[in-house]
Amino acid sequence: MNNNQYPTIEWAPFEIAEHVTEEMLLNAADVLEQEFLLRQPGYISRELLKKDERHWVDLVYWRSPQDAAFAAKAANESEVCYQYFSLMVGVENAESGISHLTQMKVWQNNKA
Repeated sequence: MNNNQYPTIEWAPFEIAEHVTEEMLLNAADVLEQEFLLRQPGYISRELLKKDERHWVDLVYWRSPQDAAFAAKAANESEVCYQYFSLMVGVENAESGISHLTQMKVWQNNKA
């Protein structure tokens, strides 16, 4: 983990192309998980969030900012990543439109 022992969170919003179905995106996301992310140092977990039919967010948890940066460089050379990005509008590389945030504190409802 980074200095404060909290993960780095990658916020990657995107819009899918008009011809892309939800099923196509979910299948490609599964391939990306298995064939790329699980092989990256410092990868912790990932959530795929849906805003509406076209707008989504990949929320990826990394051990450190350095791990996130290393994975972004590797993604730019990955055919699996290229296939995933090709389903999106305006995503030209792994750094297109993403932000890296440091988680500072977590609250949980233990009664839920």
